[in-house]
Amino acid sequence: MQYAASNKAFSVVYQTGMTEQLVNRIYPLSCRSVVVCDPVDAALVVGSSQNEVEIRSSLSNNINYNVVKRRSGGGAVLVLPGKQIWIDVFIPKEDPLYVEDILEAPLWLGQLWSKTINSVYNKDNTEVYRGRLIGSLSKLICFSGLGPGEVLLEGQKIVGISQRRIRSGTWFYTMLDLYDTQLQLYDLLNIRSSVKTLQENNKMLLASKKHHNLQNTFEQAITDNLRYKDMFEKTFLSFFCEL
Repeated sequence: MQYAASNKAFSVVYQTGMTEQLVNRIYPLSCRSVVVCDPVDAALVVGSSQNEVEIRSSLSNNINYNVVKRRSGGGAVLVLPGKQIWIDVFIPKEDPLYVEDILEAPLWLGQLWSKTINSVYNKDNTEVYRGRLIGSLSKLICFSGLGPGEVLLEGQKIVGISQRRIRSGTWFYTMLDLYDTQLQLYDLLNIRSSVKTLQENNKMLLASKKHHNLQNTFEQAITDNLRYKDMFEKTFLSFFCEL
């Protein structure tokens, strides 16, 4: 699907399938591209530098999730059908949105996610993190740390972003966690004892006892999950058109 935005053409691709297929897809890239992913299986997606064998061995015995390695760095992310908004974005080198500095590069995307969440939530209580990567467990679990461009809602990380440079531009892999599913990773990887250390060292509320469920914070009751997901995706794309 082709669109025109601010005199810049961009394409939108909707993909449904197994997580491994979504992670390892290959597209011909000639312009800004947005890929909206809808996984049908439960999977643990690990970063490019993580050891798949070690991750598998650390999983709780009663868990049989697929373990999939992505090409970008960062920690593990839990993927469950219908529990997250997964949107990836490609920016070619000649695009005005392309930034060489890896710390500055994702900030515009974090601002876009922040604007999207605030619009759907009808409030203004998100924050885009602009510093270097922090979090003692961030190399193990993506949502246990904060990296540049990532978004917090009332102090809790709600959008994770990783990036991968290729010759023609940059891929940004983003995920909005709707149901605090990422908190399950502490149990899945048998590191519950580290949660207290995480709270004290990272200055974040991610592992606090009082978790925020994003869906429950909405004043507007949305019971149809497909409609709810559609709201975020359409709002994200509408703001992307303005860039």
